[in-house]
Amino acid sequence: MLQAMLPVFIEKTDAAGRGTTTMSADPDLVLPVPANSKWWIEMHLLVAGTNTAKVRTSWGAPTGATGLRRCLGPGSTTAAQTDADISTSRFGVHALGTAITYGLPRNNNTLLQQIIETAQITIGATAGNIALVWGQAAADTANVTYVSAGSLIKAYRLA
Repeated sequence: MLQAMLPVFIEKTDAAGRGTTTMSADPDLVLPVPANSKWWIEMHLLVAGTNTAKVRTSWGAPTGATGLRRCLGPGSTTAAQTDADISTSRFGVHALGTAITYGLPRNNNTLLQQIIETAQITIGATAGNIALVWGQAAADTANVTYVSAGSLIKAYRLA
């Protein structure tokens, strides 16, 4: 019983970049969830890319899953700057599948910045996966955007 209360950690090990606006599930950041369960999920993302391309995220979830995503990170209109010390920020609450754009103020695909998204999710009668879905907000094939190795999902099963 106590084992079921421990958090589940899923860590991204591959840092393959994307140079397209086509959003797709990250192959590493996927959490299988059974039907009729309830979860608290945190996604801690280390991202890098140009501020021209930015990054867009949403969450994939099984049919019938409900919940709201709390999204914290660089604002979509933040200006490029090397230290990201005075960036505008996003503090929004959105549906699981809503695509959210974050700026990448460090403006370099080797300088990481953090995005944190959390949600309490109720899974309906259909089991499936909770997954990070992402791509560039504006195509920049010359400068790919990364969700880096070390990004992770931390999940607690509540019921």
